[in-house]
Amino acid sequence: MPIEIKRQLILTLKSGQLDYLSDNKTKNVVNQVYSYMAELGLQYGVLSTYDNHWFLFRPKDNPTELQISPALQRNSTSPPVLKAYAYLVHVAMDDSESSHPNIIPNLIRRIGLEKEQSSPKHSIPACK
Repeated sequence: MPIEIKRQLILTLKSGQLDYLSDNKTKNVVNQVYSYMAELGLQYGVLSTYDNHWFLFRPKDNPTELQISPALQRNSTSPPVLKAYAYLVHVAMDDSESSHPNIIPNLIRRIGLEKEQSSPKHSIPACK
């Protein structure tokens, strides 16, 4: 499960909530976590500043959608932050997969096999 931790000043907050609609830095951070989740084929992720924690969810039936929880502050007692993380891990262990929004599994498998068969058996260092 991707957990992205950023400094508070990178994220724009309005009343403790992420302002990802009007702030490009915040939008980029949310997009970064979403990309990790999509590439790994996962439903759950976390964005944190240590002071605030947001839990992210990509539904299986609509993997292009990203749901973001309200901010959970580090001093929260209902629920405590540690309990929220423990619950998320428990839920993710039972059912964590969500397909990549742009991937067709059989096509990927076929392309992977084609690349494997046509790739050279040695590597060439990349030029800088």
